Amino acid sequence: MTPEEKKKLEEEEKQQEEKRQKEEKEKEEKQEKVFNEIQEGIKVIREKAETLEKHGVEQKTKNDELKETIGNVTKKVDEIEVQQKKLITLSSSKEENEVLGFKELMDWCRNGKAVEHAEELKVMKLSDATLGGYLASAEISGELLKDVVEFSPIRLIARVRTTSKESIKVRKRTGVFAAKWTGETGTKTETTGLTYGMEQLPNHELYAFVDISNWDLEDSDFNLESELRLEFGEQFGVAEGIGFVSGDAVGKPEGILANKDVGEVISGHATLLTANGFFTLYFAPKSVYAKRGKFVLNRTTMLAASILKSAEDGQYLLRRLGESPVWNILGSEVVEAVDMPDVGAGLYPVLFGDFQKGYTIADRIALAILRDPYSAATENCVRFHARKRVGGQVVQAEAIYKMKISA
Repeated sequence: MTPEEKKKLEEEEKQQEEKRQKEEKEKEEKQEKVFNEIQEGIKVIREKAETLEKHGVEQKTKNDELKETIGNVTKKVDEIEVQQKKLITLSSSKEENEVLGFKELMDWCRNGKAVEHAEELKVMKLSDATLGGYLASAEISGELLKDVVEFSPIRLIARVRTTSKESIKVRKRTGVFAAKWTGETGTKTETTGLTYGMEQLPNHELYAFVDISNWDLEDSDFNLESELRLEFGEQFGVAEGIGFVSGDAVGKPEGILANKDVGEVISGHATLLTANGFFTLYFAPKSVYAKRGKFVLNRTTMLAASILKSAEDGQYLLRRLGESPVWNILGSEVVEAVDMPDVGAGLYPVLFGDFQKGYTIADRIALAILRDPYSAATENCVRFHARKRVGGQVVQAEAIYKMKISA
């Protein structure tokens, strides 16, 4: 290349560079002009608002002028936006991003809030699972929340016997003779009436079964077999508690309330508890039973009893002495049994007596759980069978009395 050609090429490159710099300067001046026009528009709005507020123009006039001003600014922004689009066409990729940022500024001026563009969706955030939400999981506690399941604690106050047979038979005296007086040479006759019988306590069966999928057993965070054992024990306690209180002896234990030989007293009112009713109930059993007697009633009945006072000393019948959690009525312990009926006409909401003497529970088979992988195998499940054999019966009816709500 000759020196002349080289010089000519350098002059052409210089001219092109000057032309490029000139174009960039023109673009910068246009952008600066756009920014200045926006600032002027914002300044006009603020000045108008301050003027209207300062001079206390009526609300309607304020609104009209403000609408007119906003309309003028909006029109100006539209003109600016047209110029901005021309700049976008001429700009490079880097300048294009700057213009998009400027577009957001114009959106704010026009609408009063920033308009979300597609670029904003790329921000990592928890509210969108695909943009980071999947990466922040909640803490899963190892605790299992369960509501309390209540059942009557008759087992704790009755006599419990264990047997290896299908039932328990107890010999029972059913009649007594009467002793007679005689003189020095009087004739004696036989004293008859002493008889015996047999009381039989049959066992009955409780059962439950639950199917659990193999996947659930394999992947669960809990030991489901241990959890099921707790559930079976709890629900069997509920079922036998109902049986011991009100069972009809048909395929289940005989309930205390269902036994017709258990004596009864009346409350003295057609629909309510009375203090006199509690006194009558307390003195109904023989002394030997009353000394070890307990009152059995539910929590609602305890509330009704808590407002009753003795006519003798004006003291409340239901008391809790000191820090002891044990409630008592007339000095006898109160046992809270959820399966006892509420206070109501013709119902029996309160029991009193010696339950160790009066009621016997016969345990044949304690809770037994069988893991059966075959019965539900076609459904990919394991079946857990639970069963229990237990019986219950009133064996000494005179040891227990019940209160009937009646006038």
